[in-house]
Amino acid sequence: MEGVRLLVPVGGSRGNILQACKLDGVVGIHLLLTRSLFPNPDTVKRMLQSLIDLGFETPVSVGFIDGPEAGPVGCRDSINEWKESGGDYVPDQIFVTGSTLLIVASLSRLFPSADLISLRRHEVLRLPEEELISILDPVEINEYLALHGMKLDEKGNLALDGHKLVAPPLDNCVMTGTKATLTWRWTSGCESQDEKKAQKKGAQLVGSSIKEIIESVGIGAFGFNAFGFGHYMSNSSDPKIVNTAKEEEE
Repeated sequence: MEGVRLLVPVGGSRGNILQACKLDGVVGIHLLLTRSLFPNPDTVKRMLQSLIDLGFETPVSVGFIDGPEAGPVGCRDSINEWKESGGDYVPDQIFVTGSTLLIVASLSRLFPSADLISLRRHEVLRLPEEELISILDPVEINEYLALHGMKLDEKGNLALDGHKLVAPPLDNCVMTGTKATLTWRWTSGCESQDEKKAQKKGAQLVGSSIKEIIESVGIGAFGFNAFGFGHYMSNSSDPKIVNTAKEEEE
């Protein structure tokens, strides 16, 4: 690939932004962001700065649309408005992900000459032939955190947009597919009244921090585990979002 203009619709995870920046031969990347996931311009500025800080040199621009949450018609109309405001911009390739299929359907109609490419594990394939065009290194956890305005210190404490979250240190933080999974674990006992109070407080702090993360980067960017907090975790978070079953940890 040489001299490619790449259009990247961004769904629930920002991980594909990192992989797009690693592709050889790309002269410009245009990120198509949904307003629901990026309601704050400062969040976008910090994300773009993080790409520079991580050493990526490909020029990156951004556009905004209403995503699938606006409904098929609302999403399509918003994409049409974005195209009309973009002058004669025509991408050579469009990055496809499972969470952006509705968006890509409209983009394919607007840009029929653009190739569709997709990431399968670490392989970039041209669709529909599934022709291999590149093999990329896995996304590193610190890269992924940085792209979401987050940082992990040596003790396992998370910071978001420059301030330390109130949750206790993480037990584990790893990439699982295209997103990261954050795991907290209570190991300090739960027999005495003091231990139960501390356990309850820990669950509340974890729940509060998860809520803050979701409000900042959206619901699909991270997986969350919280083990050993008992019923206190169910009272402090949404069980549909936070996994508390140890057997599902892996």
